[in-house]
Amino acid sequence: MGGAAGIGVGSEGTDALAMSPDGRTMYAANWTGDDGGGSGISVLDVATGRVTGQIAADFSVTGLELMPGGRVLYLVNQVGDGSDQLVRLDLAAQRAGRVIAFPQGVQRMALAPDGSVLYVLEKASGDPSAIVPVDTGSGKEETPVPVPSWSQVLAVSPDGRTLYVGTGSSDGKGAGEVVPVDARSGKAGPPARFPYGVISIVVGPDGRELFGLASSYQCGAGGRSGCGGECDVVGLDLVTGKVQYATHVSSGCTQAKIGPGQRLFVLDGSKRLATVNDVTGQVESIVRTASVQNAGGATDLLVASGGRTVYVADVFHGIAVIPVGP
Repeated sequence: MGGAAGIGVGSEGTDALAMSPDGRTMYAANWTGDDGGGSGISVLDVATGRVTGQIAADFSVTGLELMPGGRVLYLVNQVGDGSDQLVRLDLAAQRAGRVIAFPQGVQRMALAPDGSVLYVLEKASGDPSAIVPVDTGSGKEETPVPVPSWSQVLAVSPDGRTLYVGTGSSDGKGAGEVVPVDARSGKAGPPARFPYGVISIVVGPDGRELFGLASSYQCGAGGRSGCGGECDVVGLDLVTGKVQYATHVSSGCTQAKIGPGQRLFVLDGSKRLATVNDVTGQVESIVRTASVQNAGGATDLLVASGGRTVYVADVFHGIAVIPVGP
C-alpha cells in the first residue's frame, strides 16, 4: 500500500473540490483563517500547488460545482440551523448572485452534460424528496421533480435525458434501489435493486452502464457497538437492467468517480483510494490518501482532466495528490 503527496490548504480542512476546464486552477472549500475563524474557498495553482487567492464565504461551504465555461461557480453554504443555501458566484467579478434556500439542506448536486442545468437533490430524511433543476445561466429554480423516500444520490446520463436516483436508509439498514427518472417529464422508470443503500452513482461515458456504491455501514446505538458493515461496487447494465457484478471494496466507502481506461476510483473513510476495473469489478490497486499529519477524513474526490491524477479532499487538513497514470 503506497502513500500520496499533499497540498496544505487552510487550517481546519478541505470539504469539497472543483477544477477549471483547462486543469490549471483548483477551487477548495475550506476553513481559510489561520486561527480557524474564517470559511471560504481557496484558489490554487495546480502546477505549483500554491494558493493564489481566497474567496470569502459567510457560512461553511460544503459543496462546489464549476460550470463548463469556468466563469461561474455554484456553492452550497451550510447555514448552521440545518438548512443550506445554493449560491451562484461570478468568479470574474467575485460577486455572489442569486441565492436559493433549502430549508432541510442539500443532499447532492449533479450537472447536466451541457452545463445548462444543475440538478439539486434536497434532503428530506424518510419523506418523499425532490430534485430541484436550476438554470445555470440565470440561477433560477425550475419545477421540482418528486423522487422516492430516502433518496441519497443522483447522476445524469451522458445525453442529459435521464436522472438516476440512488435510494436507501441513511443508517445502512436494508436494501437500496437505483431509479431512472425522465429529466423532462419527471416520470420514474423501473428501479434496479441493490444489496444495500446506494451512496454514490457513476454513469459510464457511453450511457450503457451504471456503477453504484451499495453500503450497509452503520454504528451501534451511542457508538457502544462500534461501527462496521459492507460496501460493494455494483455494476449495472442499463440496457438489460441486470446487475453484472457486486464486488466488496471496503467497510466504509463514500464516493466513486470514473476515469479513462475502464477504471473506477472508490474513496473510503479510512485513508484509502481503490482502483476498480469497471468491466470485471476487480480491485486492481489500493493507495493511502492521508498526506498531512493527523489527516484521515476524506470528503471529496476529483479526477483531473486526462485521468492521470486523482485529488482527495480531507476534512482535517489538505488535499492528497495521487498519480494514477494514463
